[in-house]
Amino acid sequence: MNFHLYGTPSAPQIERVRDRMIEAAKTVEIISAASRAIEIERGSRGSIPIGIQRVYEPFNRDVLLQQSKYQDVWITPGYHSPRWFFSSADDPHEEPIPAHTVGQCGKDIGRVREMANYGALQGCTNVFYAGGASSRSIVASTIDWRILRRVHRSLAGNRAELVTVVSTDGEPMVRGCYLAYCHGDVADDIQQLENFEPAGAYGPPMPGEIGWFDQFRFITSPMLEPVLAAGASIAGTGLKGDRNADIYPIFVLADKALGAVPLNEKTLEINVLPAHMRDKTDPHGEFWCMAARFPHAAAIENDGWMAKIEVAVTDLPGQC
Repeated sequence: MNFHLYGTPSAPQIERVRDRMIEAAKTVEIISAASRAIEIERGSRGSIPIGIQRVYEPFNRDVLLQQSKYQDVWITPGYHSPRWFFSSADDPHEEPIPAHTVGQCGKDIGRVREMANYGALQGCTNVFYAGGASSRSIVASTIDWRILRRVHRSLAGNRAELVTVVSTDGEPMVRGCYLAYCHGDVADDIQQLENFEPAGAYGPPMPGEIGWFDQFRFITSPMLEPVLAAGASIAGTGLKGDRNADIYPIFVLADKALGAVPLNEKTLEINVLPAHMRDKTDPHGEFWCMAARFPHAAAIENDGWMAKIEVAVTDLPGQC
């Protein structure tokens, strides 16, 4: 039986829309792929432990045992509720919202979650600067193999484990790696690294993935924006910026470095109000309204299991 324009959506219809929105959100969520899923009960608003920080102590001269300390990491999930309005002229027929709208709404949800994940990554204290610089203000170099080896040495020294399973699909990777997230402007310099492998040469690529170098799998996202004109002078360097170099962050994550609340059928709630439900915001009943409600929070579980690299990028001819 067809779904009429002025009818009320049924529960199965809403469930189908919710499932398609979750799939669409996964296409723009790249940081969540390396995070450990934190399951919470529906309606839970309290602080919850998401993992355990493990801090290793060096060998003791008298006690030849290596000890570790454990400490719970706590976060408080916040609820997000984006809303969308669309004209009643878009006849949904068998579905509660137009088919062409479902994917876009799902991607909007994914972008909201990615912004929260990005905010959590900004708290990383394990920072490396390109070219051996000691601070952001004097960075005047692009990414190279040396700084990646320094990061690798740091993560390995902190007992960070390689990512072997991507949480978005649960499929094992062809080989373990560290996931490195960066802005698309950094891609050209990364692709110039010797022995760089383009995406697809070693297995199915992840959304936004550009390729592999050493033990790093590079994935781009437009949300990882640079700090404009925060580096050294670009005079005669060929770097991108206005007088001073723009500084781009690259976040490198090992397994379980980040914890985040997942998006699934338990956490995502969808409500649809048909056009015939008139109120003060739509007195003539001309628009449908759809609202999504979901909890989300992200936090670094162990600073030693991730790193932040700050680099400049090469200015390309004609680039804005």
